[in-house]
Amino acid sequence: MAGDRKKVGLIFSYDERWIAGAYYIFNLVHALKTLPEEERPHLIICTNAVADYQKLLAETQYPFTSLWLMRRRDFFSKTRAFLNYRLKPLFGKDIIDVRPTQKIMPVVFPLTYTPPYYFEKIVNRIFWIPDFQEHFFPDFFSREELSKRKAYQQKLAQNNRTVVFSSHVAHHHYTQLYPDNISNNKVIQFAVTHTTVENDIKAVRSKYAIDREYFLCSNQFWMHKNHMSVLKALHLLKSKSRKIKVVFTGAAADLRNPEFYQSILAFAQDNDLNENALFLGLIPRAEQLCLLKNALAVIQPSLFEGWSTIVEDAKSMNQFIVASHIEVHQEQLADYPNYAFFNPEDPASLATQLERVAQGPVNRTAYNYQERIKQFGKNFIGIMEIKKEKTA
Repeated sequence: MAGDRKKVGLIFSYDERWIAGAYYIFNLVHALKTLPEEERPHLIICTNAVADYQKLLAETQYPFTSLWLMRRRDFFSKTRAFLNYRLKPLFGKDIIDVRPTQKIMPVVFPLTYTPPYYFEKIVNRIFWIPDFQEHFFPDFFSREELSKRKAYQQKLAQNNRTVVFSSHVAHHHYTQLYPDNISNNKVIQFAVTHTTVENDIKAVRSKYAIDREYFLCSNQFWMHKNHMSVLKALHLLKSKSRKIKVVFTGAAADLRNPEFYQSILAFAQDNDLNENALFLGLIPRAEQLCLLKNALAVIQPSLFEGWSTIVEDAKSMNQFIVASHIEVHQEQLADYPNYAFFNPEDPASLATQLERVAQGPVNRTAYNYQERIKQFGKNFIGIMEIKKEKTA
């Protein structure tokens, strides 16, 4: 019965600076649609913008949703904010509290590195830590960000909260870093769903002036994504007169390293790679997936991941993947037959794999991806069965 449907709060923001976070929620909602109708929860979408809510509905067409707007700008909200600001020093708390209660929202997910004040009235707050990159590559973070993340993780480890990890590798890192943790730890490997893929590859290639067969590298331009190894591999291949082309897509902004994207462009320019490396920026998702589907292979060169969205994208299309030989990629590709690994710190290793694939064709063994999507939905519903906990 509809009245008995579980209610789940989903925190959602469509932010192109971390588009993978939005894709994660899209894919989760799609996975929940694969459940039997009576098992699908009612999703309370917690967001700061009505436009974000509308974007999620347009993408997923999920039938059981409502909006919880966290940041309101109407007259009442402005008045409430003013009164709380003025009177909180006297009363020690907000006198007009409109935060969601346990009755309205029995469980909320995913809380990440934002302090959970807004959801403190909800007992079942489920946290998500995608990975522990800051412990392995601290130079990619500011001192302030490092301190904030580690303090947050330490607090979680000391409380009986549910913490979700996207891989067994990330969970293992957590137990190594915080061996005395008392949190309720869960691993949910996510899967992707594609509702719209542009099918006219000729039109897409014409639009972006892609003049020959190509590899695709789709990652935001963050330092740990290791784009430089791909360019160095292309430079090695060019020196051997191998005409291999890589198309790069992804947002250019890296708030932690604002100059990084320009350094990538400068390397390509200085080494005369204009015919070998094409940078498209963040393009429409349907076009990106079309390029992925029709590429020679997908390159995932990252130095560190929680669970790579682009790897899942490629698996869902039975595409060949050339991936860095890091722990999480080994886990992510354990049951997938169509891949090759390379050493992410050795561009020559990548160059060898690109040359081998380009000489092709490579064999692609059939793979049933739909079961992964269904399992994602089932696993998520599984962590909704949570006993009441003490409020921390």
